[in-house]
Amino acid sequence: MIGLIISLLVVVALIAVLVLSARGRNAPTAVGSGQEIVEAREALDRLQTGLLPAEFVERIYDRADLEYVIKSAPREVQKQFIAERKRIAIAWIERVREEIRELWNFHLRESRRHAAMSVRSEIALAFDFYSLLAACRILQLFVRIRGPYAVPGIVRGTMAAAERVCHASERSLAVLTPPASIAEDDSGARAAG
Repeated sequence: MIGLIISLLVVVALIAVLVLSARGRNAPTAVGSGQEIVEAREALDRLQTGLLPAEFVERIYDRADLEYVIKSAPREVQKQFIAERKRIAIAWIERVREEIRELWNFHLRESRRHAAMSVRSEIALAFDFYSLLAACRILQLFVRIRGPYAVPGIVRGTMAAAERVCHASERSLAVLTPPASIAEDDSGARAAG
């Protein structure tokens, strides 16, 4: 049942991307505003350096802390520890989802207006974004139901999807960002003129 729902949501998302893409092809070619590109790069950096480093994620979901608390702490402390770790894991998932949504919104606004972004690339990127958001939602559901230590496979799958989205976003931002030499030439020409 969950698979059917996820499949239907993927189809709806892809159709929406196609419609937006078809509409955006009539717009003139434009490189996104500098501020929006900076915000997208910052969201990508927050994902890659703040939320997704393997050591950080492993620490949140590491069973060694749980095993230590179970061996050496009273029952009340154990329950409190598990509840707190669950809260931390859910907060981490929410932050990842927020950053992904910010990147996705940027791509929806900007990439369809840029001639260098093909419809195929946009659809692949939208699928990656949607897959990651769905994986985060599923992970969040399992963490709420079973706790942060019962879902190591889903955590690894979510991390892999996040890495794919980060790499695709890097490539997309590289396409949307004017080369540094052109930007420097423009600023130098303005200063000279």
